[in-house]
Amino acid sequence: MFKRTVIHLLLICFILPISIATAQDGFLIGGNNKGVRFGNSPYHNGLRFNWSDDGISEINGVNITFWQPGRNRDSIVRGMSLGFWAPDADELVGLTIGGYAIYGYEVRGISFRIIGIDRVVRSRGINLGFLAAAAEEEMWGLNIAGFAVGSGGILRGISIGGFAAGAGADLEGFSMAGFAAGAGGNLNGITLAGFAAGAGGDMEGFTMAGFAAGCGGSFEGASIAGFAAGCGQSFKGFTAAGFAAGAGEDITGVTVAGFAAGCGRDLTGITMAGFAAGCGGNLTGFTAAGFAAGAGELIDGAALAGGIVKVGSREMMGRLHGFSCSSVNWISGRQEGVTLGLLNYTEELHGIQIGLINYVRDNPRFLKFMPLVNWQFDD
Repeated sequence: MFKRTVIHLLLICFILPISIATAQDGFLIGGNNKGVRFGNSPYHNGLRFNWSDDGISEINGVNITFWQPGRNRDSIVRGMSLGFWAPDADELVGLTIGGYAIYGYEVRGISFRIIGIDRVVRSRGINLGFLAAAAEEEMWGLNIAGFAVGSGGILRGISIGGFAAGAGADLEGFSMAGFAAGAGGNLNGITLAGFAAGAGGDMEGFTMAGFAAGCGGSFEGASIAGFAAGCGQSFKGFTAAGFAAGAGEDITGVTVAGFAAGCGRDLTGITMAGFAAGCGGNLTGFTAAGFAAGAGELIDGAALAGGIVKVGSREMMGRLHGFSCSSVNWISGRQEGVTLGLLNYTEELHGIQIGLINYVRDNPRFLKFMPLVNWQFDD
């Protein structure tokens, strides 16, 4: 009997150490904060189960919790952290899984949440959400969510949201959303959106949207929109829109619009529009429009339109330098080149007018109006 009792004590003390800590630390199978822990211990290495983490410091291994956490400042969990409500630590490193959400300052590694009402400042790595994945300041890496993925600051990498992808600051990399993708700052990279893509700042790269694409700043790259593409400053690159393309300042490159293309200042390159193309400054390159093409100051190149090509106004003397073909070519200023149409009008001519009616305001009295052809090469 005594011998059996000694053997049992040896097993307990040396082979299967079991220590019962305070109520706060819980129940430990192991020793020296190592092994299997049940309870709210601030330190542990191994497998740990706890109802709700509150005041933890460092956990290494597998940490499993079941309810809403308390306050866990200056804490770190390395390994696997599973929270049926939400895992929580200042740093969550490794594999992090949350049922309702993930809480913490920085999450690194692979993170997955079912609902995704996150309280995470930074998340880097693979960020997955059944419904949503979010971070307050930065989210970098592969970001995928069934409904939405977003960051209050920067969203960078590959970001895919079933409905939306967005960032309060910059959205960079490859972004795809079933409905909309947007950034409060700049939108850079490849962006695909079923309905709309937009940025408060600049857009750069390739952007495709089922309805509209736009930015408050400048756009550089290729933009394709089912209805409209626009920017507050300048377009540079390739722009195609089912209805209209426009910029507050300049457009440079290839611009194609089903109805209209226009900008406040200079339009340069190849421009084609189903109805009208125009700018407030200089129209340079090749321009073709179903009805009208015009510029406030200068047309330099070739302009073709079914109805009218116009340059200049009563307030501003314009200039045509190149070739214009339309039913009506109306140059409020100086023509340098060739116009071909039914009615050709200019104030000063240094070139040739070919049409049914040709009129040069500053020509001598009997040479102002000429049928079929009119020319003048003297300054």
